[in-house]
Amino acid sequence: WTGPTKPCRIVLPKLNLHHHHLNYHHQNPPFLPLRSQSFFEPPAKLQHRPTVANASPSPSSPPPSSSSSSLTSWTSRLASYKPNGRLVVIMFIAGALLGPFLDNYHGQFDTLRYSKGAFELQMQGMSILKSAYWVPFLFGVAGVLISQLYDLFDKVLDTEMTKRKPTPWKILYGISAFAAQYYLSGYLDKMGIDTPVIHLTLAVLALVGFRYFDGSKAGFVTSLATAVGGPAIEIALINLAQAYSYTNADIWGVDSWIPWVYFLGGPAVGNLGRGIANSVLKDDDDAM
Repeated sequence: WTGPTKPCRIVLPKLNLHHHHLNYHHQNPPFLPLRSQSFFEPPAKLQHRPTVANASPSPSSPPPSSSSSSLTSWTSRLASYKPNGRLVVIMFIAGALLGPFLDNYHGQFDTLRYSKGAFELQMQGMSILKSAYWVPFLFGVAGVLISQLYDLFDKVLDTEMTKRKPTPWKILYGISAFAAQYYLSGYLDKMGIDTPVIHLTLAVLALVGFRYFDGSKAGFVTSLATAVGGPAIEIALINLAQAYSYTNADIWGVDSWIPWVYFLGGPAVGNLGRGIANSVLKDDDDAM
């Protein structure tokens, strides 16, 4: 400068830095940890939380298994079961009356021959009933056992009510089918039909008949037990007591196809017992 020195003032534009700083941080907030978590701790929503599956059950109270609960239920039902006295008496009488007429088929076709207590009723020189004096007792006991097993397993295995209450017609048709199979077994044996053919014929009738007239788990267990227990009793009567004999026996003194006859006897006698039990138990409930 050539002139005298004069003070000068430079005026700068006023900047609102504080306001700008606040606006910047409002639009772009810094990543700062919350007060309750450290800087290196991941956010709460990303933390691993144990699931129910990973949680170990308390050793003091393990959950009961389905098999143990079912076994407990079956055991309690078995322990609480009480046979009905009126049903026992009625089924014994029914079996004792029906049995000799069924056994008559095998007697007339010479399928078996009685050596102890045999009798034959004739009318005008025609044989109408051929059996033994102790046969009614055996069929009476069989009627009681089968009906009681049906009643027991219906309660233990919780058979549905539609199967526990067969119609009178189903009861009648089931007994008729059993009688027809009984007759056919003696006829096929009399005609000298090959044993495998008799097996196949009677097996189809037994399985189809059971499926149509019953089909319950209780009935299957009872029919299977009847098909095993019945021939076992016959083997004892033949080989130990020598009460009678089969003409064409092929195993242990009996015909090997006889279990199929016993099997179909299960639903025939079982449904009869169910029908009588429904009537007897209903009368008992009304009396109470």
